[in-house]
Amino acid sequence: MSKNVYDDLWIDILKNNEISLSEKSITLLKKIFKSKLLKKDTFFLQEGEKSTEI
Repeated sequence: MSKNVYDDLWIDILKNNEISLSEKSITLLKKIFKSKLLKKDTFFLQEGEKSTEI
C-alpha cells in the first residue's frame, strides 16, 4: 500500500470510532505506527511468495 492509503486508513479508523484528534496528534500516530505497518506488509509479501513457490 502507498503512503496515501495508510493516511486514508488512519483517518477512516479515527472517524469511524468517533475519535477526534488534532492534525498534530494524527501525524504523530502515523509516524509511530508507519514502520510497523510496513514491516507487516513486507512479512506478508514474503510469506505469500514462499507459499507460491511450494
